[in-house]
Amino acid sequence: MNPENLLRLSQIAIAVGLIISALGGYGAYHFKRLIEHGDQNRQEYRLSEIDSKLDKIITQNKLISDTQKQEIIRTVKQAEKGQLENLKNKYSLGYALLYIDKESWYFIPRNIELNVNWFSTKIISQSKDEITILLPDFIDKRQNRFIGNTVSIPRVVGSSISPFLIGTIKVVTECLDTTDEGATIVVGFQNIKD
Repeated sequence: MNPENLLRLSQIAIAVGLIISALGGYGAYHFKRLIEHGDQNRQEYRLSEIDSKLDKIITQNKLISDTQKQEIIRTVKQAEKGQLENLKNKYSLGYALLYIDKESWYFIPRNIELNVNWFSTKIISQSKDEITILLPDFIDKRQNRFIGNTVSIPRVVGSSISPFLIGTIKVVTECLDTTDEGATIVVGFQNIKD
């Protein structure tokens, strides 16, 4: 073999390598998008399933009885009573009612337009004056993922905290009701362009 033929073979090998690299890169991009789209569809299905059961409780407490669920729903509805239209108007991307007792949290979503990972919520601490929680992670419609922030909410009815603003989304926590047994807090999502 002469050097010209070896040069041509080397150039062909480089061209084939570039084509294989391009195909591999496109394949990785394409299949990653398919996986993400499938995850999004599953999450949207779960959200629509949750929205169809308006008073479904989402909680990390697996041992909750039906009687306890009904009592939590009654307590939360009592706190929400008279403020329903105000809450719907105030939180354009939806809101969830968060009930916190001495050891667990319970979410009841209301028309949430975001994909929210409720199970990323954590109770950091509680006292008679305030509750500190890690808010849930969420994903907006453009697939931007936002990690929940820690917020301390005073146990005073009407108090609200806006811990963060991300792009056009503002997350607000507002205390609706508080008793010795627990507190009802709104976690609301506002689109500040509205």
